[in-house]
Amino acid sequence: MPDYQPGDICKFTTPEQEARHPFAVIGKHDSDNYLGCMITHGDPRIWVDNMPMRPSYFVERDENGNAHEVFYSIENGIGSHFLKVGLEKCTGLDVYRAGRLTEEGLRELTETVKKTAPELWEVYVLYSRAQKEHNIRVAKSKARKLRENR
Repeated sequence: MPDYQPGDICKFTTPEQEARHPFAVIGKHDSDNYLGCMITHGDPRIWVDNMPMRPSYFVERDENGNAHEVFYSIENGIGSHFLKVGLEKCTGLDVYRAGRLTEEGLRELTETVKKTAPELWEVYVLYSRAQKEHNIRVAKSKARKLRENR
């Protein structure tokens, strides 16, 4: 894998891989892993570790004037968010550079992530699935109570 730099946004080459989300590289963690932060459109009411990004966090075009594949966008009414937990990703993953953060975006991401302990990607996947299931159960329970109180 090429030596990605802090601020590079990478994507996986195949959608079958566990994480289809692009991620921003923050830096090297050790010789085999680097620290990254996933970019998502997951609803922050369900995925409570998501924090909103701004269009100014993304470089729109590369040095040749071509539009980057990953940029700020809105999907289903939700703008781009980043996961506020740093994730250790194995350098052996099959990824490519698909975008770049601005200095402002990298600074914001780094400041937020340095307040948390990095998590191994495999551990985070298990944790986040359990958290999502819990949040959905809580939301359904609240909705049921609201309907009963009408």
